[in-house]
Amino acid sequence: MMKIGILGGTFNPIHNGHIAMAETAYRELALDKVLFMPTGNPPHKEAILDASHRCNMIELAIKGRDYFELSDFELKRDGVIYTAETLKLLCQQNPDVLYVFIMGADSFLNINDWYHPERICRYSHIAVCARDKVRERMLYMQRNCLKKLYNANVSILNFECIDISSHNIRETIGNTKSTDSVADMLHPDVAAYITREGLYI
Repeated sequence: MMKIGILGGTFNPIHNGHIAMAETAYRELALDKVLFMPTGNPPHKEAILDASHRCNMIELAIKGRDYFELSDFELKRDGVIYTAETLKLLCQQNPDVLYVFIMGADSFLNINDWYHPERICRYSHIAVCARDKVRERMLYMQRNCLKKLYNANVSILNFECIDISSHNIRETIGNTKSTDSVADMLHPDVAAYITREGLYI
């Protein structure tokens, strides 16, 4: 059975923290590949950058890693996109694949508020990247809770803290009109693309 990781999000823009999460999951869980799956119409986000720009930046950021792949699976769907439905559809279409849903600590701790968390647990193995050690106990408590509630299979990854957010990157670029101050947070080709296309300014 193939083991395929899924890292979803708006990727507005993709940054080095996303890449680090995918690398950690790929390495620790011996995945065959990781799909970077930008969403088109998430339920809890404001208007986001056009999908073509976000896809172009993802392709630039993962270039040279043949175990990373851009997936437009959610972009092709209409209406509000829910992770639970995406995972269900993927499993129905590819019953011979084990999908590993990669997520950050904040999202994991709030997964009970997501749309049908029981389906997320049913249709995927969850891999959690913690941002800090302070809440590590909370992550294990949540893992135990999800195991009891939904028979969830959860791995807490040994992830080095990378405090980067797309929101802060967009805000900084908007304030400074430059990518210079966020260059260490982005793949150089992504930073160059943002500058060339005049994004977030």
